[in-house]
Amino acid sequence: MDEAANPQFVWERMMGGFKHKNNRTREGLCMCLVSTLNVFGSQSLTLSKIVPHICNLLGDPTGQVRDSAMTCLVEIYRHVGERVRIDLGKKGLPQSRLNMIFSKFDEVQRSGNMVLSPLSDRTFEDDESVDGGRSSSSSKAGRKVNMGLFPRASSASSSKGAGRDGSGAGAVDVEDFIQAFEDVAPVQIYSSREAGEAMTKIRDVLSDDKGDWELRVAAIKKVRSLVCAGAADFDEFPQQLQLMEAAFKLSAKDLRSQVVKEACITLGHLSSVLRRRFDHTAEAVMPTLLTLVPNSAKVMATSGVAAIRLILMHTHFPRLISIIITSCSSRSVAVRRRCFEFLDLILQEWQTSGLERHGAVLMETIKKGIHDADADARSVARKCYWGFYGHFSREAELLFQGLESSYQRALQAHLSGGDSVMSLPTSDRSSSSSQESLNRPFPVKSSAGGRTNRSVPRTPAASSLASLQRSRSDVDVNAAATANTRTRMPAVSSAAPSSLFSSASALPPGSYASL
Repeated sequence: MDEAANPQFVWERMMGGFKHKNNRTREGLCMCLVSTLNVFGSQSLTLSKIVPHICNLLGDPTGQVRDSAMTCLVEIYRHVGERVRIDLGKKGLPQSRLNMIFSKFDEVQRSGNMVLSPLSDRTFEDDESVDGGRSSSSSKAGRKVNMGLFPRASSASSSKGAGRDGSGAGAVDVEDFIQAFEDVAPVQIYSSREAGEAMTKIRDVLSDDKGDWELRVAAIKKVRSLVCAGAADFDEFPQQLQLMEAAFKLSAKDLRSQVVKEACITLGHLSSVLRRRFDHTAEAVMPTLLTLVPNSAKVMATSGVAAIRLILMHTHFPRLISIIITSCSSRSVAVRRRCFEFLDLILQEWQTSGLERHGAVLMETIKKGIHDADADARSVARKCYWGFYGHFSREAELLFQGLESSYQRALQAHLSGGDSVMSLPTSDRSSSSSQESLNRPFPVKSSAGGRTNRSVPRTPAASSLASLQRSRSDVDVNAAATANTRTRMPAVSSAAPSSLFSSASALPPGSYASL
């Protein structure tokens, strides 16, 4: 740069990188801009053409890109001065974002690190800026050029959003949502009436899907601000929330990924705060959230998944099970796979009393999942089976006995996997002690040389001896089990065959160590 061409010529050809689908490219371009300012100064660039792109990156789904964009603005302010602050106030940025930017500017100003150039104003001319000393002819020429540039910045923003979403960048998860729950501007409310009036204004903004998308994002965040201010404590709040269900569903189907993401974060926050009082709204928005799962834009798909997980974790409403089960038969592989994951989450987190009405349909759904055409869906369905066994052991045994031998072996192999114990419900997990592992039925070789599942009956002497053995976590469970089997091999030939679950019935309820 500057040896073959001047910085402005190079940057005019690099600005397309601000809307590149790769977040590393967008971040790297911000770093290049900081380096250019430090090496060549602000007078080498027409910054009014670059600032709109930087403002767009402040809403990027990737945190590193947002941080780099903020660093760029601070560096531009360090070289140009208060003209940047004035110009940003005309860009229509959310007030909360402007306050954060201006606070960074104030820190730089107080630190005394400003690097102002006498020509800096000339690099920051736009349509509404005051002429910084140019002649009238050059000012008109500059305005003529910029009038064509700033509308393109807006269109570039929309194309950047479309390209970014289509590329699959910006995936989010439950942890990201939890961190964003209270990352909103604080508000104060003193009565239920104030909360109701605020919710009405928010509903009006969200119902207009043709309006400015940044206004819709700000309105969705305002809901979380009200919740953080204590609006959820009012008895009328659930009813006010029901009036917003249509607006929430419209926001979850928005074409703007940022609107969808904020809507999903807000729904997850409401569920975590209201819990069972969120049941009506949860049932209303769940089908819409499921439509996000197969979306090719990763930020939208993962936002929907994270919102559903949070709702299922905090709002244990039995009607939600029917919606999830119905989607387990979807034609989309991604939807089926995710829905079995949601079903597994329900079986881990919910109490048995909330599942009893759906026991039969859960059993049938898991059976279909075990036979699913997709390998990942089958794997998750097998995990669901052992969660189902923790709630309905008798029905699970009947389901197991009705499966072909190959599927039975797959279920057994899944349980013996290293992470199978961790996948079981917390309330039903048992410690993996060596003593409990000795109660397992072991496959024994038959006279024909094949392997048959036979339960080895325990004699009273063996039981009394085993009861005196110490249970230590550092004992090799498999070695102890093998040794115990060898000492009892003579009794195997006379033992009658029994089911896989015969020894499980002798253990305390909820113990998985015997399976």
